[in-house]
Amino acid sequence: MIDKEKDQMLKIINKYRTDKDYRDYMNSKDISELSEIEQIALRGLVVSSEGVEVVEGDFSNHYDDYNPIDFSTPEALEVTCMNMAIGELLHQAFKDNNIGKYSDFNFAAIKTRAKGDLYSTMDKPDIIRFIRAYNEANPQYLPKHAREFLQIYEGHIKNGIGSSMFAGLAQTFNTNIYLDELLPEPEEKKGFFGRKSSKRW
Repeated sequence: MIDKEKDQMLKIINKYRTDKDYRDYMNSKDISELSEIEQIALRGLVVSSEGVEVVEGDFSNHYDDYNPIDFSTPEALEVTCMNMAIGELLHQAFKDNNIGKYSDFNFAAIKTRAKGDLYSTMDKPDIIRFIRAYNEANPQYLPKHAREFLQIYEGHIKNGIGSSMFAGLAQTFNTNIYLDELLPEPEEKKGFFGRKSSKRW
């Protein structure tokens, strides 16, 4: 399946899950009236009346790989630290006592499908929407924590500990939510650390 088709299917699945009017409209149609891509995307997809429980879907068992942990260049180190900050935010968000605070993002259902810190492809849109919304409300959280991770790395190097201990920490906060999915433009990534950027991050 080409990426364009996969993206189309994910959009159909996400809209079906979250938009009751769209879901009712699709349910009212005979399967033969749907396009081929709609038929594939919605095959086996069952949503509760509240619109939050996905029982089965084509992408429910598809998981992208973890982010690479890379210290080979200053830029790669910064991206690793940014990804760690995102992972730390998600660890906080998915704690049992926090899930209820973010009910608009279906975290209770997502947690049942997560494999550790690997999130299913169909759940990524909700998680990315959450990270962007959280960043909008708390614009200092991610840059602050990314800088803290960078300082930990630099401290380990200066004190002769090396990078192995930091690699273990990076693994602890590693997920399959990619920075490129959140910040597709290179200039946005630079802004993450508080440098000049065309967008706020």
